[in-house]
Formats: sequence, structure tokens, C-alpha cells
Amino acid sequence: MAEDSKKPNTISPNLKKAIRYTGIAVAVPVVVVIALSLLLYFPPFQNWAVSKATAIASEKTGMSISVGHVRLAFPLGYHPDNVFVQAFLSTSPSTTCAPSSQTTR
Repeated sequence: MAEDSKKPNTISPNLKKAIRYTGIAVAVPVVVVIALSLLLYFPPFQNWAVSKATAIASEKTGMSISVGHVRLAFPLGYHPDNVFVQAFLSTSPSTTCAPSSQTTR
């Protein structure tokens, strides 16, 4: 019985590698999400993200969108300043709105 308690509990090297790589695979996404969430509270990153988002939104919607300054406060405070959205109206006759000829009863 004394010999059984003195046996070292060994783990195979392959199992150690598997545990290590699994730990890394789990830790990397968690660290990336935490880092990105912390970056969102860094004012220069906020300004960069807002400029990119407004550029994409302007391109996709065809409107002129601008945001002067955005301030995110922990945990969920959001304070935008000087938000401007302008829709461009077409003056071509094919896209103008005409009154409907249908009548409702």
C-alpha cells in the first residue's frame, strides 16, 4: 500500500499539449472581446469607429450622415453631439411621387 501512494501521477505529453492548445483556443477569443470592449471607451478609438460607421452608413443609404463627437461612458452612457443626416431628393420626373389614382372605400 505504501508503494501505491508514492507513484507519481503522470499525464502523457500528448494530453498536456491538447490541454494547452484547448486553453489557448478558449483564452484568445475572450481576450480579444475584452480588449475590444475596453477600446470602445478610449476616445480616439471612439472617434475612429464613428467616422468609419458614418462613412459606411452614408454610402449604403445614399444620405449625408455626420456625427461631430461621440462619448461613451461606462457602463452604457452614450452622448452624441452634432448629429446631422440629410437625404438627397432626386429631381428626375421618373422618381417623383404622383397622387394615387385608386380610391379607398
